[in-house]
Amino acid sequence: MAIKNKIIKIDIEKSIQKVFEYKRYKDDGTMFFSILEDNQEVDLSGYTAKVYCQSHNKIFSIQCNILNNIVEFPLTEDISLEKGVVSFEIVFTNKRQKVTTFRMYLKI
Repeated sequence: MAIKNKIIKIDIEKSIQKVFEYKRYKDDGTMFFSILEDNQEVDLSGYTAKVYCQSHNKIFSIQCNILNNIVEFPLTEDISLEKGVVSFEIVFTNKRQKVTTFRMYLKI
């Protein structure tokens, strides 16, 4: 699935293996996510979001922005320099709880 300028809907209650494609060495990309729970949009007010990534040889995290209930995942140099498949999940945290999406994959 190409990711350019699309808002990707992810239901945190459903384990669906998603593989996204991203061109290597491109450093200006952003993925946009709308988070659902049982097909209803989740209110992300008061949450922070961080993406945890794992490639074949390293683990790293990237802070995300939440704007108008859309998660903005910047595809930083850490990702663009990878080769192959990077697995990732989005972790949402507020004062009371931590919620994690199912694992997704970025083919680079």
